[in-house]
Amino acid sequence: MPTASETAFEAMLVAFFGWQPKPLTSMREVVAQIAPLCALLRDAVHDRLDAEASLPRHQRPFTDLASTLEVDLFPTTDDRDKRATFADRYAQSVTFALLLASSDNAGSNDKTLVGMSLHEVGRCLGAEHSVMGRALQILTDQVEGEFRDSLDMLVRVIDAIDWRSSLAGEPSFHVHLYEHFLQEYDADLRKDSGTYYTPAPLVTEMIRLVDEVLVNTLDCTDGFADPGVSIIDPSMGTGTFLTGIIDLVARKQSEGGNDGFRAESVQELASRLIGFEKQMGAFAVAQMRVGQMLRHLNARVRLRDMRLHLADTLADPWRPSELFDRYGALWGPLRDDAEAASTIQRNERITVVIGNPPHREQAEGRQKARADGSRRAHRAAVPRPWTTSGCAVQQACTKTN
Repeated sequence: MPTASETAFEAMLVAFFGWQPKPLTSMREVVAQIAPLCALLRDAVHDRLDAEASLPRHQRPFTDLASTLEVDLFPTTDDRDKRATFADRYAQSVTFALLLASSDNAGSNDKTLVGMSLHEVGRCLGAEHSVMGRALQILTDQVEGEFRDSLDMLVRVIDAIDWRSSLAGEPSFHVHLYEHFLQEYDADLRKDSGTYYTPAPLVTEMIRLVDEVLVNTLDCTDGFADPGVSIIDPSMGTGTFLTGIIDLVARKQSEGGNDGFRAESVQELASRLIGFEKQMGAFAVAQMRVGQMLRHLNARVRLRDMRLHLADTLADPWRPSELFDRYGALWGPLRDDAEAASTIQRNERITVVIGNPPHREQAEGRQKARADGSRRAHRAAVPRPWTTSGCAVQQACTKTN
């Protein structure tokens, strides 16, 4: 018979190799589990870049990938170390792409991320979220084995999220997810990036006031529901203002029991509602929130048809991206998204700019950096009606002719 110590050792091995994460049923649990794993992946990426620094140039595959991605996918003008910046954005992007994929699978009892390759996860994700799906593939296809342990653990824990219970217990789960994640993951980064939740009462009041201005001052009879009104949030974050506008339009159009007009009004609004966000994590959460609202309203519009773009509002829309052309079809969804955003910047006639913009110092620094690199950037980066200033939440309306 085995001794007590042998039995204990066997039990330890069984527990270790048979470990399964417990179901995560609240935002607090999700953040507490996911943020450290994202940090672990970030550190693994940084270590890999450090290790390749001493190798001959032809033996630096991940460094080459980083150099490629930081040009268009992860552009930066801040003073942070480039390796640290890339490692952070890589880890966050992969983490939130997986969270988005898991959220999409919430209604399927037999579909899980565990057992799927990350390329397959990206392919499934790309059916509704073309940018995030392709980004996940680009980020992991060639280097998945380098961070196998970190990625496997991240997938297993994210797969343990009970989205139905989480959303039932906390309807505002998506509203606070990214801000709370950053606070746990890197509080200083949250502060530096200006990632703060805009209180719901303030958002609601801003949207109501702008709706009144549209009706009473700009002669747009139906406010945000007027077919001639185009709206943009140039730094949409996790989509708080956009979902607020969708909710207002749906409620106004269904007043008096006309529920049949609710979904129809949202479908019409989709072509006029625009959002830009340059942080991939926040962008993914915005897609979660907008997608959830569309499903709730039974709107017959696909999320991929919404005009939500992974884009930097202060980027020069006249600068062609040689990178996307050089890498061909692999970058297709990202190239198409970037071109659509640039077309909006160049040609779109905007009625309302609304949102919670970055700090003035950050915005001015970004615009100056672009202007230094392009003679056209000063006049093209931000069309005059879009200009925002100051740290306070603002809204701007300009009547189009």
